[in-house]
Amino acid sequence: MKSASLRSRIVAARKGLRRVGFKPSSPKGFKFYINKNAVPVKKGSYFTMENVEYLAPRDFLKEPFRGRDVHGPMSYIMQGTVKFKGRKPMPVVIKTFTQSSPQKAKHLEEVVKRLSVSSVSHPKMGVLHFGGEKQSNLYLVMEAFTKRQNGAVVSKLEPYERTVNSLRLFKEKDRAVFESVLVEVAKLAKVGLVVPYTWAVSRDLIELGVPHETLMKVAHKQIDAITKMDRIEGDVRGPKIMVQDIDEIEIAKSPKEAWERSIKNIFEVMLPNNERQRELMEKMAERIKYYNNL
Repeated sequence: MKSASLRSRIVAARKGLRRVGFKPSSPKGFKFYINKNAVPVKKGSYFTMENVEYLAPRDFLKEPFRGRDVHGPMSYIMQGTVKFKGRKPMPVVIKTFTQSSPQKAKHLEEVVKRLSVSSVSHPKMGVLHFGGEKQSNLYLVMEAFTKRQNGAVVSKLEPYERTVNSLRLFKEKDRAVFESVLVEVAKLAKVGLVVPYTWAVSRDLIELGVPHETLMKVAHKQIDAITKMDRIEGDVRGPKIMVQDIDEIEIAKSPKEAWERSIKNIFEVMLPNNERQRELMEKMAERIKYYNNL
């Protein structure tokens, strides 16, 4: 009897796929995904996976401030190239999940589907998943918001802890950012998507091998899904709020539920640093809720 891994490779080969993932030790620039049966791109479908001829990782994406590789405990980020049928190769960011399953892939596909019919500001995305129950590869292919800095390719998007977590509403500039965040949260809620909070600790502590029990004692809540990018568009200056890290985004039964859960999560993250601005936060959230009929 063939193993699950072998069976998945056979199925992949029949579909024109090379079932080969990449790891930090993998050679850079090789085509780890090839689809000989790719179909020509239709207008507006750049990130439909059936249009992808190949994906080729180039190198790790770097943090713009520290220059370290961008990764977390469950994924790491590469910058690479995608070739769509009938189009020239273009740069993309490829998020690789260290653990994957059909259920995780299905959830990501549903989130991307809802984002695609919303007015939320986000990179174009597509989910690439192949393999079986026991062994599978899961990637999120995203439009590249990158730049060259000190000889490396880095993200234009600020680390998420510099967006929602760092807001101090006694500052006029931060109040403007918070209002922009609320507008994007409302857009997410309209398609039933919830902004969660996650528990986070210093990456340095994780890499030092500090035990999980100790890490949880120093863990803090943070919003991962929302980040920002500086922009200058005509007379528009200041940060552009983006929904980008969608791994933990949840799905609600209704827009109202999505809004209420998102606001609760954001307030839990922000209130420790903004308790004196609680009334202001509530008023701003209520105004955005009213304007969006949530």
